[in-house]
Amino acid sequence: MVLCSTLGHELRNPLAAVFASLHVVEAMTDDADPRAKFVNRAQADLERLRTSLDALLCLGSGRAAEGEPIEVDFAAHDFILRRRDARFSFVHHRSADATPTVVADRALLDRAVENLCENALRAGASSVELRLEQDADEVRLEVVDDGPGLPTSSPEELFEPFHSPSGGTGLGLAVVRATMNACGGSVELCDRDDARGTVATLRWPTLN
Repeated sequence: MVLCSTLGHELRNPLAAVFASLHVVEAMTDDADPRAKFVNRAQADLERLRTSLDALLCLGSGRAAEGEPIEVDFAAHDFILRRRDARFSFVHHRSADATPTVVADRALLDRAVENLCENALRAGASSVELRLEQDADEVRLEVVDDGPGLPTSSPEELFEPFHSPSGGTGLGLAVVRATMNACGGSVELCDRDDARGTVATLRWPTLN
């Protein structure tokens, strides 16, 4: 709890300073200024960072993150569009007319998907596909890559904090699992059975 409060203080102050500086730059430009779009993009990215930070600190402190109904296909599409990366694609395997909706914190869900995609690329994948499926019992969002596969025969150990075969912080997958647990869902990792690569599956109970 003390660590979360300290991190919140140390990170929010510089973020607020950057926001203030960007507002000054924004006031010095108009819509015709070719630099305006970059200022607007920076403000949007910082706002996403601030929202994610608040949600992660809430998660780390043990307090329940605020959940809301989220249309998963829209969230996945939005993620792909924001990343503007040709290596990412999205496929919705529709099995019903209803839009797959889950209860989750939007910022945490977005960060969970981003963590899984970053892990895949860091492990050597050249493409990552988000696959959305729904049936009567659950909604599944699969993050499927064409990388070398799991680095261990025990996927569960990859979710342990600070465990990182690729040399990262080892917190990404731990945050993904904590996020899914907080919204009543789950996450699992396995090797692909149809090709070379890995599948990370996010699961939620079906709402509609």
